[in-house]
Amino acid sequence: MRKLGSLLLVACLLSSGCEFLRNNKKPNGGGGPPAPDRMGAPSAENLVGYLNKQADKLSVIESTDVSLVATVNKQRMPGLTGFMVCEAPRNFRLTGDAISTQYVDIGSNGDKFWFWVKDGEAPLYYCNYTDYEKGVKLPLPFQPEWVVQALGMAKYDATRPYTVKQNGSTYELIEETTVQGMPVRKITVFAAGSLPDQSYPRVVGHIIQDANTGKTICHATVKRVRWAKYRSAEGETSVSYPSDVLLEWPAENLTMTLKIDKATVNQRIAPDASARYFTLPQWPNIRNVDLARYSPGGSPTSRSNIRQTGGVDYRK
Repeated sequence: MRKLGSLLLVACLLSSGCEFLRNNKKPNGGGGPPAPDRMGAPSAENLVGYLNKQADKLSVIESTDVSLVATVNKQRMPGLTGFMVCEAPRNFRLTGDAISTQYVDIGSNGDKFWFWVKDGEAPLYYCNYTDYEKGVKLPLPFQPEWVVQALGMAKYDATRPYTVKQNGSTYELIEETTVQGMPVRKITVFAAGSLPDQSYPRVVGHIIQDANTGKTICHATVKRVRWAKYRSAEGETSVSYPSDVLLEWPAENLTMTLKIDKATVNQRIAPDASARYFTLPQWPNIRNVDLARYSPGGSPTSRSNIRQTGGVDYRK
């Protein structure tokens, strides 16, 4: 798989948003957008509590208007448009198309995750979460759980040790952890003080660093959020979702702009739709390759007799 194809994959996985969604009731019953929640003093306890509070408010996000534009070595690549749906805690699906041809398919359910990028005779790769946790190596360094975390739908472990650092006009919530046995530093960046307007995110970015060298592995910056209405037990309310996100991989000289428009939130997914979205695809003439048994260039992942078909529209 070419480098760009793999990076398109992880961009979608890491981003799909990267802003922890915020929601509140309309002030004084007015018709304007909700006021932002207050986090309280910027202690680790309060920041984690804020993030978990927001995660409680979002169970499903779905959009048929997603666009991806990447640049490699400052050269802009063709843009993709697509569909995305995420249901906590692990259900996820994203596709990217250009000129009526599918180029990207990424998904996960409670048992496994998978990805396919149109690239000659590329197979569809998948991995069980249990195998991943045992140390299966992936094409790029990411955790499947980062998908729902980036969308603001995952809980932070309040028992973990965190530190808080002020950096100019932002606060950084820092967690030291490991990925595939490699020590990494996960940083969630908050805007300090009052927000300029309702399109400005409270969580403005996520940074993943190599804990040994301090070098940035990837950096997601949220530029803008939009608001979507939904009906709750308390009546109609609104929640924000990330609409403009810039992703950067310094070592790869890669950037990507992700835009998510016209999303619906917290709407129940029917069982038949859930089966289409969150079941590992079985496509004619595209081989499914288990990453736990992956051997580059050899059996069982040989591509010699695989013919690309371009995927299917699973939304129908």
